[in-house]
Amino acid sequence: MRKSILAASTALTIVGLAGAAVAQTTAPVNPLVAGAPPGLYGVYGPSSAPSAGNEPGTVQAYVRGRLYFDAAFLSDSADKNVGNSSPYAIGAAARLYWGFQGTTAQGLTYGAYMETRENNGGATASGNTGGATLKYQRAVGFVAGSWGTFRFGGSDDPIALMMTGTFEGIGDTTWNGDLGALIHSSTLVNWPFAENSGTYANPKLVYLSPRWNGFDFGVGFTPSSNGVSYPQTTQGGAGDPRTTTISTGTFQAANNTTTDLRRTRNLFTAAARYAGAMGPVGVVIEGGVAAGTTIKNGGLTGLTTSGAAQYGYRNPLAFDAGLMLTYGGFAVGGHIVTGAINPNGSNNLMPVAQGKGNSTAFVVGASYVTGAWGFSTSFLQSLTPGAYTEDFAGAGTFGKRKEIGAVAAVSYGWAPNATLSLSYEYGGRRQVGYNFYTNSRGTAGNNTKAQGLILTNYFQW
Repeated sequence: MRKSILAASTALTIVGLAGAAVAQTTAPVNPLVAGAPPGLYGVYGPSSAPSAGNEPGTVQAYVRGRLYFDAAFLSDSADKNVGNSSPYAIGAAARLYWGFQGTTAQGLTYGAYMETRENNGGATASGNTGGATLKYQRAVGFVAGSWGTFRFGGSDDPIALMMTGTFEGIGDTTWNGDLGALIHSSTLVNWPFAENSGTYANPKLVYLSPRWNGFDFGVGFTPSSNGVSYPQTTQGGAGDPRTTTISTGTFQAANNTTTDLRRTRNLFTAAARYAGAMGPVGVVIEGGVAAGTTIKNGGLTGLTTSGAAQYGYRNPLAFDAGLMLTYGGFAVGGHIVTGAINPNGSNNLMPVAQGKGNSTAFVVGASYVTGAWGFSTSFLQSLTPGAYTEDFAGAGTFGKRKEIGAVAAVSYGWAPNATLSLSYEYGGRRQVGYNFYTNSRGTAGNNTKAQGLILTNYFQW
């Protein structure tokens, strides 16, 4: 969440391919150089890769970070259905980025970086701060040369690294931004694109090519969705990466839930991108594909909690594309993903059950950057299978899940490495037969609405 950020006229843009940092000085023609609107092509700030310059034979270590503070006025349909919510909220969060970079005498660049965030209650509480422990989000090593970049570990895959046209930059908004941390989870519009922990937190191998005449590409392979850690052999959700069956076997005991059946194995991703110019107009276009397999059902015939029949899960297959056009400080574009997946916010390449259809989601937007000011607006729509019968006891059907989100934002860089933004965000969710507030079957709670006016201050270094 909250992947990228505008830091005024001296914005630091970390390019995922080479890790080069560039300060915005003039409105460029080529949208992959200084001045490109943040969020243009899927970079994550402030440090997806080291950006320090090294003399041959030297190594530099660094610690970067970001701290943001939100003050919001909210209107959330969960207030009257769930309660325990206020029409206003304040919040603060921090991230730290640790890394080093070295350069050999032959010009080979190498290094590693780690991203740590607040766990936000994920750990057992100890007093008032016990839940605010740190967790690893990314843990990546890399080696780079004239032949390209090789990344290994908990890295973003090529689709995320080249993602174009999502408009996540100005004010750190969109439904992948701050509002998600301020409203009730039942009304939170899902951000459907594959740039979340369900993909980047899993160990993988990634190759990113150098650019040739504006073209570059990347390929990645993720053997298992077991997360950034050594294999576990007893927990259904983690599992041994070699596990091929859910039934009792050498590596994993039988599981009475569908957790493992929905895990992805052998995920291949590939993306290609062109960035160039047609006269004064900058153009970025990218396309990608993700294909994998699932854990196979080796004999489990029903759920002990509901007795519902097990579905067979389709192998995930998704297609991704984005487009951005820039002129001076203006940018317009969009992004789309479609395929045999069921995005859920934590794993947007989640396999979908047989007979439950595909998902399609898109976002379109526009932005303008001038000096220290930035303006942005975007609209998101997502149509997915959502929840379906297997998750609940009893017979019956659910409709398709439709989600929409709209955003308007303005930001101002009031000092170096300091940005103030104001954003308005509106979102709605609908699924016939499913109660979002109680996570159960029902005729009530099928529609949710949430909106917020959010003032945010960012410090990043």
